[in-house]
Amino acid sequence: MWKVATRTLGSLQAIICYPAEKPATHLVVLCHGFGAPGDDLVGLGDLIAERSDRLAISPLLIFPEAPIDLADEGLAGGRAWWRLNMTQLLMMAESGGFDELRDQQPPGMESARAALEELVIVARESYGLENSPLVLAGFSQGAMLSVDLALRGAIEPPQGLVIYSGALLCETAWRQASGRLAGTRVFQSHGTQDMILPIETGRWLHELIQDKAIDARWFSFTGPHTIPMQGIDGLMDLLMAIGPEKA
Repeated sequence: MWKVATRTLGSLQAIICYPAEKPATHLVVLCHGFGAPGDDLVGLGDLIAERSDRLAISPLLIFPEAPIDLADEGLAGGRAWWRLNMTQLLMMAESGGFDELRDQQPPGMESARAALEELVIVARESYGLENSPLVLAGFSQGAMLSVDLALRGAIEPPQGLVIYSGALLCETAWRQASGRLAGTRVFQSHGTQDMILPIETGRWLHELIQDKAIDARWFSFTGPHTIPMQGIDGLMDLLMAIGPEKA
């Protein structure tokens, strides 16, 4: 049996899913993408819980709500970790010039990273998970934030990093910090028909990290900007690989 609660952790509101009758074995933080509501990924909790019970692991799942309300941009209920220049993105999509993104550091990324880092610290203290394996995961903009915290955070790097439809940003800074992934396992998925962040943007990121992490797995699938069912399987395989005894 799993419980669901809503809490404020640091400056961020979050939905927490956790096993009711046994201690948590992992801390997993899953960050939604740009324009999605704060509970966008919570539906994954049931899938993860079902698989976790079969695998005899008990991750505590945290789904934080991004701090920026996009109602003023016509996206009622939509949230963002940082604001995007939509005109620029549309021009990139038309021209195929997404390489312009590679070394961009979006305004607001630093404060988003600090808020997510604080959430991790507070969650670990609140739930007694200071010595448990940490997995940072995210979709789209949330994936890039997870990567940024893994590479440039003040906390220890996570044992696991899951990147759903993510892209390479901040190339110079991320490349300089990529050695921090020496103790991290990575799973990355991307759709071949992704029209929002084309698959090559994900491949650029994979090329940056593949030689730095203990294990960096890449899964491409025929589909759009989404999380495939195999993406959940990849997360579960990663959790099994970094069991508490390996933390």
